[in-house]
Amino acid sequence: MAASRVLLVILAVALLVQTSPAAASVPPGGADLAADSIRDIRSSAPGPTLPPFTLTAAGLLACATLTLFRRRLRQQKKTVVLPEATERDPSGVVEELAAQYRLGEVDRTELCRRIAEIFREGVAVRSGVPAECLTTQELLDQPGVRTVLGPEHAAARELLALCDRVKFANHRAEAVELDGALETARRLVTNLAEGRHEVP
Repeated sequence: MAASRVLLVILAVALLVQTSPAAASVPPGGADLAADSIRDIRSSAPGPTLPPFTLTAAGLLACATLTLFRRRLRQQKKTVVLPEATERDPSGVVEELAAQYRLGEVDRTELCRRIAEIFREGVAVRSGVPAECLTTQELLDQPGVRTVLGPEHAAARELLALCDRVKFANHRAEAVELDGALETARRLVTNLAEGRHEVP
């Protein structure tokens, strides 16, 4: 944005310089006096001059190029890359996370963040929905997500709701809640990987 403003200022100045009359700086009737009193040190042969409005055209081209470049960057940022399917057993990933939690290597907040992440990746791989770009409500309302979850849709809603409360509302989940969340996550990601509840 700052670069665009600078280019616009340069264009405005260049336009004023090119369109201002050359004689405006010489007072009326003083041309002969100036010619007599000031020595002309320029070469007798006129040097090469740029066509009118060349600088203005170059500035406009630079502005257009900058605008297209910024638009291309915004489009690239919006591009979503879906996670690729992994050969690892999804339930094994959850079990590893559960073991880390019980050893005290991850706290409640990190546990819920990773549970939600594992589940969202499973949903994205199975349904093709960019789960990481959607809120919990938006994700679960997607027709493709409803299809792959089948009767587990309500359980997935409860799981993600708990994770959101812990992550964003500083909810101090009890151990029994977290154990239930791990078990639900293990079941959901396993079913997603196998397409067990997918509605045809």
